[in-house]
Amino acid sequence: MKRILRISAFMALLALGSLPAFAQTAASFAGKTVRIVIPSAVGGEYGLYSQLMANHLGKYVPGNPAVIVQAMPGGAGLIAVNWMFAAAPKDGTVLFIPPVNAIQDGVLDPKAKFDPSKIQWIGRLADLTQVGAVLKRSGVTALEGAKTKQLVAAGIGLTNPTAFNARVLNEIAGTKFKILVGYRGTADVELGWLRGEVDLWTVGWDAVKLKYAKELVSGEVIPLFVYAPQRLPELPDVPLLSEFGRNDTENAFLKIYTVGTAMGRSLAAPPDVPLPVVDMFREAFRKMLNDPAIKETLDKANARYNPLDSSELEKMVAEALKMTNEQAEKTRAFYQHMVDNP
Repeated sequence: MKRILRISAFMALLALGSLPAFAQTAASFAGKTVRIVIPSAVGGEYGLYSQLMANHLGKYVPGNPAVIVQAMPGGAGLIAVNWMFAAAPKDGTVLFIPPVNAIQDGVLDPKAKFDPSKIQWIGRLADLTQVGAVLKRSGVTALEGAKTKQLVAAGIGLTNPTAFNARVLNEIAGTKFKILVGYRGTADVELGWLRGEVDLWTVGWDAVKLKYAKELVSGEVIPLFVYAPQRLPELPDVPLLSEFGRNDTENAFLKIYTVGTAMGRSLAAPPDVPLPVVDMFREAFRKMLNDPAIKETLDKANARYNPLDSSELEKMVAEALKMTNEQAEKTRAFYQHMVDNP
């Protein structure tokens, strides 16, 4: 009995001791700088949402550290995520917004040096809702038209949705997009789209509504497909990319590929950051969401805002990763076929 009491007392001391350790960890952020790494240039949505977090998150982190944004474009996001896993400090001073193709790349791309199931999610500001849009001069008014006429689609990198959406549609829907990659961001693709170098521009729906509202009404700008968790009420007849799967392998791929739309613009920590530090940031993120300035800024930018808790993000990613070894092998082969035959 005495031995049991001694063990119980010891465990109680450990539990109590964890509280000062957490406080000490949190306090250690005083005077420090936290970096939010983004996988692209700062001109697009990654820049908008990361800068918003940088402006407001620090005030809710104990110690009130400065928060800055660091752009790390390249490799369709792979450079940033590989670095976060392999080389970034694991003390909470470096966080990141994973690219929407992080889950897909981590599972399917041999160049990925990370396990997407190890990402420690902090929270989401908004899901991703993109459209593939053409101009009236393309001569195509619906996706069916892209099955008989070759259009030029362009994006940041082959496996990034800005270009890979078109590649997926070529494979599973029978379209004939010619794909160009190497643009630094969606703003660069937009310039090519306006100049006539590019026919298909894959971009956030909110950005299209903000900049081309009149052209959408007049029919000058035409959305051909939607890359999002669900169909848009404003575009009820425009199909989702995820609707085109014809068999189990294609549907398994689409599940992994389109989970990025639910991830959207989410903040995360790399593996090995201590859980008390991650939980500290999760709590700070929840408090930040109640800041009226967040909603006001996003309203002015006409940007999406539908936040999600870290636990929900974890569930969605875990569900997308759930498959048998045989399914995984077939899905990898399907993905590699598309990469090898752009």
